Amino acid sequence: MTPQAEKKKFPASVPRKMYRSNEVGGHNLCPDCNSTIETEPHTFYIAVRHAGTEEFAMVGTDGGWFCQNCPVVVLDTRTFNRYALMGVPSKVKQVPYLELGIVDHAAQPEEKRHLPFGKDHPVPLVPFLNHKRVGDQPDLEAAIADTDGAQNSILATSSGIVKALTHNRGEFPRDAVLAAQDRREEVAPLLLAALNTAIEQAPELAKDSIYMLHLYALYLLAEFKETKAYPVIVELMKRQGHSPDDFFGDAICEDLDRILVSVCGGDATLIKQLVENTAVDEDVRSASLRALNLLVFAGVTPRDDAIAYMKWLLTAGLEREPSLAWDSLALCAMKLHPGELMPQLERAYEEDLVNPGYVALGSIQEEAQEDQAETIAYYKEQRPWYIADTVEEMEGWACFSSKATRKPFPGLLPHKPHVPAPPKKVKTGRNEPCPCGSGKKYKKCCGR
Repeated sequence: MTPQAEKKKFPASVPRKMYRSNEVGGHNLCPDCNSTIETEPHTFYIAVRHAGTEEFAMVGTDGGWFCQNCPVVVLDTRTFNRYALMGVPSKVKQVPYLELGIVDHAAQPEEKRHLPFGKDHPVPLVPFLNHKRVGDQPDLEAAIADTDGAQNSILATSSGIVKALTHNRGEFPRDAVLAAQDRREEVAPLLLAALNTAIEQAPELAKDSIYMLHLYALYLLAEFKETKAYPVIVELMKRQGHSPDDFFGDAICEDLDRILVSVCGGDATLIKQLVENTAVDEDVRSASLRALNLLVFAGVTPRDDAIAYMKWLLTAGLEREPSLAWDSLALCAMKLHPGELMPQLERAYEEDLVNPGYVALGSIQEEAQEDQAETIAYYKEQRPWYIADTVEEMEGWACFSSKATRKPFPGLLPHKPHVPAPPKKVKTGRNEPCPCGSGKKYKKCCGR
């Protein structure tokens, strides 16, 4: 028996439905039955159209991923694109091509295996089931015209999109995210379901260091302004206790405030519950306080309402123990202009509830002397209020590089709790001397 005819785990003789994907890998699942898929070398028969002619070639590759449970194969489009471009001038970056099926070498008569394929010795092709057909053959005209492979792409279905977003394989899945954005109405319920699953299974999912569906769900649902995600995200944060970084990485500190603002529909009730809940991680409480500021900056919540709530927190709402929540409250009050809150803020510093290394009382006192409108105008422009584009938000993450495959990404490493608020990098106050050494106030120099 020739090597080509060796027994395969996934026999070439079985007719299969074919999908294409730019994101296929060992952690993908079958787009039809959700079972595991795995790669196995096979010979595929492809047709390539270039310069008005069609050429046919056999391609031996492990770029096909076979379902263990049903007759489905997912083809890695990057692999087949490379083969399709062989023999084509280098300036040509894409040509129409079609994967016709799998070559069943075992079906060749033993006495003909040494002969070249031709009219009297046809290719033992097992065509893919989902090609349009003319008689017994694939309709090449109809199928090859589908240059981008959309008809059979794994991203052609909402479930396929979600599967492509489930794990990190070292590269940002731009095509899958763009597909999710284009089909938000279909994808949003599946992303909500993923967050609901995370509520119950976060500890188990966190053990898989490259699981990322919950992160894509957070950002995409925020981009979609999906208010149904609001109570789900809040509940998810409550369930994480004091170690959300194990599951969410840097997303809590960097963007949770904007995610909450994006999904809350202008209702701060659940955000306030996170602020007041001592069982919630302090980074989540801090992000929730920042979210309240963003709602003011966005013109959703009147400043007076936010100041009244902060006054209640300063006097009775927060536990009288030092914490990051106190640090964040002081900073957030300063950014809304702290004039009315100065007695309560000064008392908090006297009781050592606020870490002066986080924000100095002197900076708050100076800000209280500034014009209120000027203060708010300055701080409201420091960062966006909402999540507008998941690609822009996530594409630059450190975990998306060729060397990151199958490695935990930053933020999924062991989390060190805040006991109590550790000193953090001090931000230069607008009225403090500019660190550049000019002798001017920061707001009149580099802080412009």
